[in-house]
Amino acid sequence: MDRIMQTRNVDGMVVSPLALGTMRFADKGQSKDELIKLFEYLYHELGINIHHSSYEYNSYPLYCDAVTQFKKKVALH
Repeated sequence: MDRIMQTRNVDGMVVSPLALGTMRFADKGQSKDELIKLFEYLYHELGINIHHSSYEYNSYPLYCDAVTQFKKKVALH
């Protein structure tokens, strides 16, 4: 699939114009591995590289675990 997202430059960083919302991850019963696959698809296939998360969300611990493993896998810093 071609990248459908256009990126734009903000303060020298290339970011996607859409963000992934993470609030309901825990409510949907998604596993860490499922989230990592979602992050991979969004990042590699669609170019989405911004996530919105908050420590106030029930999903925050799950999100942190998944995004930490994802970052190691794709060498993001």
